[in-house]
Amino acid sequence: MTKYASVADRRPQRKEIEEDQDLVLRVAEETALALLDQGLTRENALALGRHGLALAERMLEHFEAQAPPAEAVACEEGCCYCCFYQVVLTPLEALLIGNHVDQAFSKKEKEELKERIGHVLALTVGKSREERIQVWHETPCIFLKGGRCSLYAVRPFVCRAWHSLDAGHCKEAFDARDPWQGMDCHAHRYHIFESVRAGINRAASDFGCQGETMEMAVAIEQYLEHGNAIDAWIQGEPVFAASSLKSPGVR
Repeated sequence: MTKYASVADRRPQRKEIEEDQDLVLRVAEETALALLDQGLTRENALALGRHGLALAERMLEHFEAQAPPAEAVACEEGCCYCCFYQVVLTPLEALLIGNHVDQAFSKKEKEELKERIGHVLALTVGKSREERIQVWHETPCIFLKGGRCSLYAVRPFVCRAWHSLDAGHCKEAFDARDPWQGMDCHAHRYHIFESVRAGINRAASDFGCQGETMEMAVAIEQYLEHGNAIDAWIQGEPVFAASSLKSPGVR
């Protein structure tokens, strides 16, 4: 068994995670470093993205199996109020999504995607917090189609973490254009997904790869324009322009 396989199978106990807030991050970083030690190749870069998502899902499943949450998550297919935030993601997440677009989207679907990207960027780039809030209803995620996610299998960490225990509350916040309105949720879900993402990103940065986060619409536009983004990222080139905007409408 390889070092990577043994580390990836690590399943911290609920008590361990609660007592050591950095444990999940360290396990994720060790998992990533073990894979990258085998060679920073295109295949391993994409595998790192996929394994990172799977690791977070396994940790969450194991955590909740030990002590099932008292309240069920209210999210259901077709409920997309949270899909109007402009998601912030890491370069590795952007590469995994971009590769999915390359492999799974038709020429027509790619053109439609570019149109949605253009629409969102026209309403968000360079805009103030207040200006973004005013057009929140007009800036859905670039991958939202018919109320459903068109890249669900490779959706970012933050989308997997995001949830609510009250769908009615989500609708109220959406209708009120109040992205700061608090939501009832399970905090451990955010901790697990964000910690795994941070650990994976730290390992990639240790290998000289770009790690600054950016908004998804910006990142995917740049991926599609680049033409060889994955190989360039592996070589340590700054493929993406970082987005530092942290305001309502961005998560």
